[in-house]
Amino acid sequence: MSDIKLSVIIPTYNAKKYIEQAVWSIISGLAGVPVEEKPVEILIVNDGSTDDTGLLCDELAERFRDEKCVIRVIHQVNRGHGGAVNAGVEACEGRYFMVLDADDMVTSDGMNLLLDRLNDATADVLIMGEERRHEGSHEPERFRASKDLFNSGKCFTADLGFVMEKWNTSLRYLFSMHNMVFNTQYYRALNLKLPENVFFDDAYYFIIAAANVKSILFIDGILYIYRLGDPGQSVATDNRVKRIAQHEKVIDAILHDYGKIEGMGGAAFLYYRSRLSGVVTDYLVTALLRDRNRKQGRKYARLMMDKFEGKDIPKLKRNYCVLYVMNVMHMGEKQFDRLIGKK
Repeated sequence: MSDIKLSVIIPTYNAKKYIEQAVWSIISGLAGVPVEEKPVEILIVNDGSTDDTGLLCDELAERFRDEKCVIRVIHQVNRGHGGAVNAGVEACEGRYFMVLDADDMVTSDGMNLLLDRLNDATADVLIMGEERRHEGSHEPERFRASKDLFNSGKCFTADLGFVMEKWNTSLRYLFSMHNMVFNTQYYRALNLKLPENVFFDDAYYFIIAAANVKSILFIDGILYIYRLGDPGQSVATDNRVKRIAQHEKVIDAILHDYGKIEGMGGAAFLYYRSRLSGVVTDYLVTALLRDRNRKQGRKYARLMMDKFEGKDIPKLKRNYCVLYVMNVMHMGEKQFDRLIGKK
């Protein structure tokens, strides 16, 4: 491993509108870094873009080559977001790595704080907060660990058992692809490959990789800026319905590790089951409430539930029953959110 503290992997597809802003947000966070150091590697994975994104990525690498970071570009045939992350993990040289989507950004303060903590970090994963910016809204949402957990410090170390004890606090909002900075050696030792050529691959990442962690360093700061509201995003309702088969493929990949993580037991299996329940419930919401073809949605939902026969997944059967009745009564997603107490 090189002297690079952090690799920032940027999966990029037809993102010429955003990619320069994403790269510059990283560079802006290096203001306090000595000139002779290059502690950060920006690894842009151009995933078969069909516009001028690839050319712009090469131009950015050349333009910023004298900055306090190393910029490399990988050009590959289209393998989807998961395939781009896989390529980045294979090629990165940092002791730790994170994934930054090309249409998102990092904060300067968060990057400075993260680099400072990486000087002596040994944890499997570092967790920081995020800011969600919704299109058309002037008020961003911010998610970070509660101040009382830090005991007046800037960070604290925990294990997955502690996290599950505190799961119904702010911690549950922080276990997403955007907030995780993984120890590269730890992650590579898991031999994980994200599902390729699908959307929703982030669920595999934040469930399987996190279920195996032994040590977690929480840092009191906002690192990631996540844009929401673009109709082209995978989380948009119409895209969820259109790509429901891809969602199923990711769930199948997560289920493949059920026996292994069940054998680990304890907090790992508790975390795995809890997160899996949420991902499958989201699939059921798509099938039963978002899909305008209600009959077809009921078929997809029943086939999904068949996969969980004999498996103890908390709240899943209850959610399925509620959603099924709502489907028949032609009720909508917002009514389900109110029933389960989701904001």
